[in-house]
Amino acid sequence: MGTGLAAAGIQHHAAGGYTHNRRVPAQQARAAGSTGHDDLTLAENIYEITRSLSEPKNSALYVLRGKISYSRTPIFRANQISGSIGLRRLINTGAITMLDNHSFFVNVQAASTQGRAAIIQSLLPYNAVACGLVASWIWVGGDFPRTIDIISRSHFRTPIYGRAIRVTNRDIPQEHLSYLGTQRLTSPVRTACDLACLSISEKAEEKAYLSIGRLAGIFNFTYTDCLKMLWDHPRWPGHDEGVICFSNPQLRAILDAQRERYLPSGNATQIGGHTDQRGKKGRKGISYDAKIQNQ
Repeated sequence: MGTGLAAAGIQHHAAGGYTHNRRVPAQQARAAGSTGHDDLTLAENIYEITRSLSEPKNSALYVLRGKISYSRTPIFRANQISGSIGLRRLINTGAITMLDNHSFFVNVQAASTQGRAAIIQSLLPYNAVACGLVASWIWVGGDFPRTIDIISRSHFRTPIYGRAIRVTNRDIPQEHLSYLGTQRLTSPVRTACDLACLSISEKAEEKAYLSIGRLAGIFNFTYTDCLKMLWDHPRWPGHDEGVICFSNPQLRAILDAQRERYLPSGNATQIGGHTDQRGKKGRKGISYDAKIQNQ
């Protein structure tokens, strides 16, 4: 599958940070004749106030500047921003997403599939496979999940950045795996099945139906593909709930509508087979059309 992902524009993406020029306009004017650059990390000074905030019309004139620095982690500490007012403004303007009271990531990086994979890779325990809500967030974006879903043989109880961690301790077939760089995660079809197997209340709370529709539209699969996978694995936790989800005519209509909304009119990129992060051909996986979209 990795060859297809590479063709679709998904490549290795190291954990990224940001650098930032903290000079205010007056300082930049005085330094107009200088050729030097005063680049600092984004966490030290993310925003530049371009005009006085005393004018109501300028209350949102905070401009994100800078470039990606691949040597930094995408997770930043809130105490690196001077003052709680500055932190609140970053949150209110949608520039950052808080993971807990002390850590955040920058939303501009979470705008792409590769960027979301890099963020998740910096959060998860070593060698864990992203699945469920986390895998869905990587594939199609949306609100950051309240629960961190992983597949691992280890037992984790400590919350990750204030988020509860839910470990599934079971083997996963290679054809259900995908790679984004070196981060392993469940394939889009498997991810949709995992979402359908959640409880009714959690599906509603996490907007799972919307995510399943986005997955089906972008990666061009149907509820029939999901039902086949569920019937092939009857011992999955929540299996009955997943089958009910994809068998309900009303839910099918909703998923079809979501799929039609996100399904491109042609120009889908064929992704077939599975490859590892080194680009070597692996075992044949589920073939499906997909078009990776930066959302």
